[in-house]
Amino acid sequence: MKKRTMNEYRQTKEYYTPRNTVGLSNEEHTKEYSDDELVHLIASQLTDDLHDILFEHIIEAMNDYPEANWLDYVDDEEAPVQLLDACFEHKHDLHSRIYAEIVKNL
Repeated sequence: MKKRTMNEYRQTKEYYTPRNTVGLSNEEHTKEYSDDELVHLIASQLTDDLHDILFEHIIEAMNDYPEANWLDYVDDEEAPVQLLDACFEHKHDLHSRIYAEIVKNL
């Protein structure tokens, strides 16, 4: 059996797309939305997910570069707190700059 495209379903009007009710109350998913409201609602739902995904991908990519992971070269038990803090700050700063660069280029 041939799989129909969405355009073919639209032409025959044999399609139904249920609302995504994840994160919505019963009142919200039965409400009719204007186009602007719908764009804002869906964008808001996806924004948090994308931030989390991007955050994790940056961490994974940074793990491939020793220059980004100063703590790998420091003995946690014997290092002064200031050195540990500096290593953490360095990684955090790099992460923030990478994140900003990606967002700027989107």
